[in-house]
Amino acid sequence: MSKNNAFLTTVSIIIIFVFLFIVYAASNKSGSSSKTVQTQLQKVLPTDHVKWGKNQNNILTEFSDFQCSACGSFHQILKTYEASGSAESKVASKITFVYKNFPLETIHKNARVAAYAAEAAGVQGKFFEMSNMLFDNQTIWAESKEPNKIFLEYATVLELDLPKYKKDVTSPEVKKRVDDDLILGNQVGVNSTPSFYLNGKKLEFASLDEFKKLLSDVAK
Repeated sequence: MSKNNAFLTTVSIIIIFVFLFIVYAASNKSGSSSKTVQTQLQKVLPTDHVKWGKNQNNILTEFSDFQCSACGSFHQILKTYEASGSAESKVASKITFVYKNFPLETIHKNARVAAYAAEAAGVQGKFFEMSNMLFDNQTIWAESKEPNKIFLEYATVLELDLPKYKKDVTSPEVKKRVDDDLILGNQVGVNSTPSFYLNGKKLEFASLDEFKKLLSDVAK
């Protein structure tokens, strides 16, 4: 082998090793980033909307879309966990529930503005009250051309400070909250709604009974 060929071979080997090292480093960095993002679902943030148990030992995070019919169905199921004295309420007392917005705008045209309405109500401490109204009346506003007028009616029923609500519903702060939820959802791999994460791990289940069992098991 000539000196030139030997030199080129050596250089090629060095380049390959450098390339492999870069790929390895990038892979580790990505894995570390993913792990960091996942841990965000293992704690309650100051901006989170929280209910059920207060000890935060077990955190159930739902990424949901107010216009999604499946989310509406699960909303009714989750409400049974809030019925005082029920078996489900005992489970709920040991789980902290966190709601996060994940409006699927490409298929649900009013989902994002509905999220804004809930967040604006949340500024006045009535996020879940507005959420209940949005889900319970989903078929009324879902295809409306003027959903904000309907949401204003809900704000009136909830006795919100209407001038403040009108200001907050279009505020950068409210929009950022929804955007932040969307970013986090995309980072952890949410691709449909509702998606549930229990202590940072995505729940996989094929039936409602399986879902309930997963919650019961962690609450024992």
